[in-house]
Amino acid sequence: MRLNLVTFDSVRAITNVDIKLTKKGPCVLEGAVTDSNGLPVPNAWVLIHHTEMLFDNISLYTDQQGKFRTSSIGPGDYLIHVDAEPFGYVRSRQTVTIESGMKKVDFTLTHAVTIKGNFVDESGNPFDIGPNALGSAHIKGISDSNNLIGVGVTISASSIRNMRGWVYEFCAGQGDYHYESMDFPTQQSFVIQGLQPEKLRFGFDPKNLGFKLKS
Repeated sequence: MRLNLVTFDSVRAITNVDIKLTKKGPCVLEGAVTDSNGLPVPNAWVLIHHTEMLFDNISLYTDQQGKFRTSSIGPGDYLIHVDAEPFGYVRSRQTVTIESGMKKVDFTLTHAVTIKGNFVDESGNPFDIGPNALGSAHIKGISDSNNLIGVGVTISASSIRNMRGWVYEFCAGQGDYHYESMDFPTQQSFVIQGLQPEKLRFGFDPKNLGFKLKS
């Protein structure tokens, strides 16, 4: 990231503030993404950013051999996220320090489970969850909630459909993710993707006046 310092005093406008950017950095980062059987995972989303900032990031995808490579990177501490949830894998991440030359970082992704369900009232009839409902699941006894780097925002049930947790959350640390948000295909159903096959704890807030979660 290149910064130019500009000072406004009595002048109302400053012109000719030019910033020269280069396409290549002094370092190279590359790696491979495979599954537990050693097979490549193509089209996985790789997001690379400094550990202390989210907006200065590099985004790319693995090729058909599951490999990724970028030369647009400089020295520093980075957090690398790998997301292949649409293909049935648990998201993963690693922290890495890049000093000079080339750094190689490989990922092995865990096969994920998909959980689907319907919302019903006390009589077993379909229940409309209404707008702004929130739901999630995390591995019992483990939570990423204290490791959020970014600022969480509330997303309504209608806008969160078919969207994944990447939209509004980034988790620090190494290893697989332990938390996933609910997506709502309809106002009476939910789906959670990308979690490891473990004992899970669910949370749901219908945001409907006078209603609360029974079980």
